[in-house]
Amino acid sequence: MVLQRDKEVRIWGWADPNETVTLDFQGEQYQATADARGNFSFIVGPYPVGGPYALTITGSTNSIELSEVYLGEVWLCSGQSNMEWPLYRSEGAEEEIATANEPRIRLFQVDRKMSTTPLEDVSSAGWQACTSESVADFSAVAYHFGKVLYQQYQVPIGLIQSDWGGTRIQTWMSGALLDSLNMYSEQRSDLPKLNIDSLVAAEEQSYKDWKANFANLDRSQQGNEFPWTQPDISTDDWEDVTVPRFWEHAGYEGLDGIVYLRTEFMLEKAPSQAATLHLGPIYSADQTFVNGQKVGEIPNENQKFDDRHYTVPASLLQKGTNVLVVRVENYRGTGGLYGKPDELYLELTDQNPVLLAGTWKMKVANDSLPPRPGIFGPNHRPTLLYNGMIHPLTPYTIKGVIWYQGESNRGRPEEYRTLFPLMIQDWRTRWKDDFPFLYVQLAPYGPAEDKPVESKLAELRDAQLAALAVPNTGMAVTLDIGDTYDIHPDNKRDVGKRLALAARKVAYGESIVYSGPIAQEASVQNGKVVIRFAHTAEGLKTLNGEAPQGFELAGEDGEFYKASAVIDTRTHTITVVHKAVVNPWFVRYAWADNPEQANLANTAGLPASPFSLLVQKANQPVLSPLQVDETGHYLVKENGEPFFWLGDTAWKLFKNLTKQEARRYLKDRQQKKFTVIQAILAGFQADDANIYGEAPFPNQDLSQPNEAYWAHVDTILAQGTDLGLYWALLPIWASAHIETKRGDPEDKILSTEADTIAAYQYGYFVGNRYRDYKNIIWVLGGDTWGYKDFIYRSMARGLTDGYANGNPNQILMTFHPKGGTYRPPATSSGEFYHNEPWLDFNMIQSGHGMGNRNYERISEDYQRTPVKPTLDAEPCYEQHPVKHRYENGAFDAWHLRRRAYWSLLAGAFGYTYGGNGIWQMSYPGNPGKSTHFSDYWYNAIDYEGASDMTHVRILMESFPFINSERIPDQSSVRIPTDSVDFHVQAARAEDYSYWLFYFTNGSSTTLDLTSSGEHTYQAWWFNPRDGKMYNGSGHASQRTFATIEAGEVHDFDPPGEAGPDNDWVLILDATGRASQALSSRQP
Repeated sequence: MVLQRDKEVRIWGWADPNETVTLDFQGEQYQATADARGNFSFIVGPYPVGGPYALTITGSTNSIELSEVYLGEVWLCSGQSNMEWPLYRSEGAEEEIATANEPRIRLFQVDRKMSTTPLEDVSSAGWQACTSESVADFSAVAYHFGKVLYQQYQVPIGLIQSDWGGTRIQTWMSGALLDSLNMYSEQRSDLPKLNIDSLVAAEEQSYKDWKANFANLDRSQQGNEFPWTQPDISTDDWEDVTVPRFWEHAGYEGLDGIVYLRTEFMLEKAPSQAATLHLGPIYSADQTFVNGQKVGEIPNENQKFDDRHYTVPASLLQKGTNVLVVRVENYRGTGGLYGKPDELYLELTDQNPVLLAGTWKMKVANDSLPPRPGIFGPNHRPTLLYNGMIHPLTPYTIKGVIWYQGESNRGRPEEYRTLFPLMIQDWRTRWKDDFPFLYVQLAPYGPAEDKPVESKLAELRDAQLAALAVPNTGMAVTLDIGDTYDIHPDNKRDVGKRLALAARKVAYGESIVYSGPIAQEASVQNGKVVIRFAHTAEGLKTLNGEAPQGFELAGEDGEFYKASAVIDTRTHTITVVHKAVVNPWFVRYAWADNPEQANLANTAGLPASPFSLLVQKANQPVLSPLQVDETGHYLVKENGEPFFWLGDTAWKLFKNLTKQEARRYLKDRQQKKFTVIQAILAGFQADDANIYGEAPFPNQDLSQPNEAYWAHVDTILAQGTDLGLYWALLPIWASAHIETKRGDPEDKILSTEADTIAAYQYGYFVGNRYRDYKNIIWVLGGDTWGYKDFIYRSMARGLTDGYANGNPNQILMTFHPKGGTYRPPATSSGEFYHNEPWLDFNMIQSGHGMGNRNYERISEDYQRTPVKPTLDAEPCYEQHPVKHRYENGAFDAWHLRRRAYWSLLAGAFGYTYGGNGIWQMSYPGNPGKSTHFSDYWYNAIDYEGASDMTHVRILMESFPFINSERIPDQSSVRIPTDSVDFHVQAARAEDYSYWLFYFTNGSSTTLDLTSSGEHTYQAWWFNPRDGKMYNGSGHASQRTFATIEAGEVHDFDPPGEAGPDNDWVLILDATGRASQALSSRQP
């Protein structure tokens, strides 16, 4: 065995309760007494490198002597199949195995074990000296890693292999971590009741029964014969297919079943001796026939990674044409022969080898399998492998961890971005040691693309890159050693070597080049994007000596183009350009499942990591400040251009998202036509640190801002500004830090008269810090009734004074009130502060009750004097429980749309959307309020209602609301009921040149147009769900469905059946100009 040198080491075991146990090692004797359960342990050392030594443990009735104990470096090697991949299956295996005889490298393989509770021991064959026999089935990556370390330092190396192929990261995480984060509680709720052994046994029997019937599903089978394997059958109805290749990559997506693959080959003469047929690996099982006779088979799908080598008797082969047929049974996932082309050949003793790769024939014998019985495995519940294969090792002192995993999480990369750093930190907590954690970034896999694409695998690599922010970590980039056909590249030698390079730097402190180039930032210089890198060694180069490839640029629209790139040998930077991207916003590299053209490296020959960066502009764009228009009802830009407020409630953006995640969120909102992001700048409680653990004001001392936190805010603000977005920022969430309701104890950080100075100072701090931003609207309050007016006035004055060196006259300020659930129909800032000089416009919060009629409160605000704009700044959230209880149901896109159109046609100058997973920026480990959790933020950005907001903005901006002011006017609507579900909201141009009517549920309604002058209107139906214009029969059309005369009463019946989610907007347009603008947006 190997014990960690230069550290205290725990040695533990089991004896009879209260038994005295003695340990003798290195001339020292230690004594311990077993506890009531029989557990004992010793803490020995630290000791320097050395060995072999003897170690003796003696109890009252027996003793154990270990005669070959070394002191050296101990590394835990964990992950999924690429870590598990044995040396005998890897590139250069024969030579490595033959020479692998080094007794000072010791190997320990942990047997596979799932457990519902943390175990105290593992099952294993124990420590083995590294020999040709012991290393063949050991992890290839771990062996190559340990071999390099041994050659470098000449000290004993202990490698503990604990891995399981096909596993997700969740199963390697501890229950204690998941409990503390309230993660996966539902999936783990039945763990105490599970009997894994009986589950596995029962399911394995079901699988055996299913598998036994598999051959009977072959429609070509006749008794025990398989006619399609015979050489003389017709293949006219067989399809051509390239071999080797997974057939899914050839267009047979989702094909599981029985497939025959056939090819013919020529021999110059009949061989005199047996030949060897090499087919590479086959997924999953096979039977192989030559000239109609079976020459070999592997029926076990667990051997799907094994190369096939079958002996072909000389008597089966003939001069001229020979026929090879491989009958493949594929039970799930990809299928077919999938090795490298040079692995497919017939080896002959008296002739040249016959190459077999190329075009084969293929015919499907069955693609309709009965449901496959599931077998209970590690991915069925989180924590199972941590409990069984990691927790028992935590007392064992180690130097560090190497980790190769992520393939099974590539479908949810954003989740991995959160989970991976959490797991690293948790393992360190369990070991009570901040040991080095080194890991492998996933290699390329799958077909190469000839144009820019989105890629989940690229996103997962980006998540792995982001984990370098965790201290004491290192990453091995494998971009140059992937395999198009196999997610398990054969080249494990270079993987181990690169992990060892990282260890030499991160764990052992050597001053070496240990990483390929890592992109740091991208900026625009002279119209071109310049990328700066860390880890360039003596400069940048390409692996093949050609121009840099794999770079892509995108502008504001997010459409990427393959770009040209040039290395600047003087500055060690890359310059990227594409003629179609004149204003670059984003640059990325190697962004594909298999970016085979990517070739950037440093002079040490180490490949660059893939990346995606926001391009920083030399001069951050200055958006026009907003101001209230002459009517007092709307906002305009400095040049008088109308501004439509389409906001999103992203309250916890700065707290819960990384910079890269924020970039993705902001880009999504910009593409969906949002114009304003509402977010809370900071909180002052202990749990208000951001995702990096940085608190805005450590110890709640407002005079000592944490620059790291505020730099994080700066970056995200700049990203949004660069995307042309405006910010509505709450300096602080008042209900948490200032007030909740009248009579509360004065225990908030800013709640008493004595706190007015602090409120002023904080307002001054943020106002001064962001005084150059013309696209910030400041929002005081935060879900409150405004009782602490002295705090808000002080903060408002501080904000204004903070802008003194800028232009305080360009500050817009408002107040976010309590919601309508508490005081129907909704509360408004106008109730408290309408006459305050600092309040430029009102906000209402219509809130989370189903019956709230925000149009009533908007109408009240619209009529207040002096006139000020108003909007619903927090309606119900999509997928939020009604009245905060899911038994009441949840709000859907229809509820969000109707509050949008109600408020806008009632006189609001804009509208703010809300998504339940977005406002709290839920992510794994931090789902937000547990009773309100619906989705993680990266799923919630695609809620239906968010896309519907695009249509809201397009419709509102298609009709003038400044020069020909839009006026709310219900006088024409004749509604037979007062139910909100039947409500019709109306607005018109000041001169009656157009009308807009929102029908909440598509019920027929009478409209009295007798007071509309002498206009002749063109009538359209606008669908709020898809943004298209329709005729009277409900068909998409660019033509009006009717001509309507003013001065008359008309009945209107929207398309479809009346009811929920059948809302429509009736457009009556007398000028044609607005309708033309809208119809031009139609397909």
